[in-house]
Amino acid sequence: MRVAFDTSAAGELKGDVTVRCANETATVPVHAVVQRAAPGGSRVLVVEGPFEASATQDPSLLDAWRRLVDDGRLDVDYLVPDRTSPVVDVAALARADTVLIAERGLVKLQEGDVQRLHGFVCGGGRLVVAADKFFDATVAGANRLVEPFGLQMLDAELPGGAPVASGDGDLRRHALLAGVDGVAAQRATPVRIVDSGRARVLVGLPGLGDHAFVALAETRSGGEVVVVGTSLYWHWITKAPGNERLLRNLLTRAPRLK
Repeated sequence: MRVAFDTSAAGELKGDVTVRCANETATVPVHAVVQRAAPGGSRVLVVEGPFEASATQDPSLLDAWRRLVDDGRLDVDYLVPDRTSPVVDVAALARADTVLIAERGLVKLQEGDVQRLHGFVCGGGRLVVAADKFFDATVAGANRLVEPFGLQMLDAELPGGAPVASGDGDLRRHALLAGVDGVAAQRATPVRIVDSGRARVLVGLPGLGDHAFVALAETRSGGEVVVVGTSLYWHWITKAPGNERLLRNLLTRAPRLK
């Protein structure tokens, strides 16, 4: 079951949803608050998660994501892919400066979606791709988006699925790492730098050279592709302060020139 709200205007929304299953009927109260967009906030399109039915049974796990959006003054639109419609459309991309795509957004990519997202990057947008081997089929979807830009995600985990903690030695000098003093990850999926002329390591993996946990590719048009080797980004940011700061940096961007 899906519940849809009109978010075109700020305000408090309340109502009851009646659910019928076989001979049983239940009424569920639904409450949501649509906040006004922060003036001058970065415009972000999130394709899949965290607010969908199978994400978690504990809503408090989403508190960190809510804080990130509030503290970062992000103006966020959410898209939840269905079985038949395109994952992204031109109108949604036109409103965004940054796109974050993960989970089923990557699994359900159609060829038209890939082309639209490539056009978004070549038009000066920033595309953040979050994927890993743990979330089945996201690696294949990620590579459809990032390989043309000199990056490749491996369909593998670090040996034993051990946690990774990247300190100063693994953080490369870049504005996207401002305020980040360390990054932690569990069951990280490595990203390989295929074309060092266009792509670089942002957060390295100890002992893996040109492989990264977070990598960046840049285009001549000013577009950027960032790959993060974890799918459940909204849960990952709870694991270390540096994780939250890094994702906030990745989603914060000056408006694109239209």
